[in-house]
Amino acid sequence: MMWSFIQKSILMLSFRKADQADMMLYFEWANDVDVRKQSYQTSSISLEEHKEWFLKKINDSNSLMLLFENEAKVPVGQVRFQKENEKVYVIGISLAKEFRGKGLARTVLLMASDHFFTIFPGYIIYAYIKKTNAESVRSFTKAGFVFENTLMIKSSESVLYIKHKKNADS
Repeated sequence: MMWSFIQKSILMLSFRKADQADMMLYFEWANDVDVRKQSYQTSSISLEEHKEWFLKKINDSNSLMLLFENEAKVPVGQVRFQKENEKVYVIGISLAKEFRGKGLARTVLLMASDHFFTIFPGYIIYAYIKKTNAESVRSFTKAGFVFENTLMIKSSESVLYIKHKKNADS
């Protein structure tokens, strides 16, 4: 009998705050066909529109944009936290196409939310996800986010998952 083993490569990830030099990378990721399909704004984004939005967000004290890289400093994906009100930040994530389906979303979400809670311990993180996006639902669940309710957002049936500092270690 012959045995074969599949070795899963484990990437060492790090992150940093996004800066102006990352603008075109974020533009490319934002206009990825699969990313647009899962977004609430499904149409492509113009460069002018993106540039204005990106420069505003990296300088916004109510927004935290983190860029994740592997050990070779290759960009893997991004997470953005946007303040919604006095108790809540909303999280968004996207991974580069070549890193999807490798189980990295859970790790990225854990690292990002742990970092977020060191800065903003009194806040709750909300994740709004289209109900049809089963992979994101699974990733957020594995990262310790808890189902809160179902709702409609821009005519899309969606789910809300939340994370508090108390369940940040999940």
